[in-house]
Amino acid sequence: MKISTFCFLLYFYTSSSFAIMDGVVPPLGHPLSSGTVRLVGALANGMKGDCTGVLIDRDLLLTAAHCIPSYVVSGEVEFLPMISGVFPKDFYRRTVLNWRLHPEFKDGETEESYNNDIALVRFEGEIPAGNRPFLLPGATLNRGASLMIAGFGSIGVGNEVGRGVFRVATYPEGSLLPNTNEFIISVDQPKIGICGGDSGGPLLVDQGQGLQVIGIVSTTSNVTPDNRPLPEDSCHGVANFVSVYPKLDWISEAGKELRLEKNREQP
Repeated sequence: MKISTFCFLLYFYTSSSFAIMDGVVPPLGHPLSSGTVRLVGALANGMKGDCTGVLIDRDLLLTAAHCIPSYVVSGEVEFLPMISGVFPKDFYRRTVLNWRLHPEFKDGETEESYNNDIALVRFEGEIPAGNRPFLLPGATLNRGASLMIAGFGSIGVGNEVGRGVFRVATYPEGSLLPNTNEFIISVDQPKIGICGGDSGGPLLVDQGQGLQVIGIVSTTSNVTPDNRPLPEDSCHGVANFVSVYPKLDWISEAGKELRLEKNREQP
């Protein structure tokens, strides 16, 4: 089984756009827009790359650890507009101050190596008007809940079509696969799902208290749940999300450390 990851390392800025497979462009002020952001990184070689991020506090967001290779030197957070109006040029942009990768993350091409594919990012300034964080999960997943996704990734044609367009989707009922790994939430996505550029984005549920981010987009595999092979560049196999619930203690401690830590120098 081949594991596919989508990160700064592989996906650089182009003039094309990307979008979640079979997703829709939401209207202004959509609830999934409020806490989903685009994370843009400047690389040491002068290139730029992007991933999706998930706002969880006034100055903190989650993303995938593989989205932040060692040669990322700086970054920006781009928020989605939630209210109409004319605003200053950088009203929806914030500078990344520092970040922390999960200490047990290992960048490798196996499912086990991505059990800890999660990073915490701190940014400068206040959240723009109308935007607000998603809730962290208060308990393990209710397997009957509707699963929602959001991101800026491709529509699944060789990871080359649709980049940069924000879209949202809801997985069909029955998409959640049996839980064989407490650190990973796996979802069958033969039609609707995540693809290149969506890494770091949210898997969301609403269990009565508001939108909770229960998973962070990590990888897809090019096989079906019953192990039938798919084309190597296909995203229509199994989507794997890092489960947020087992990482709550680490998120809390890493957030405290980032707020005490000296900011990274901007190039």
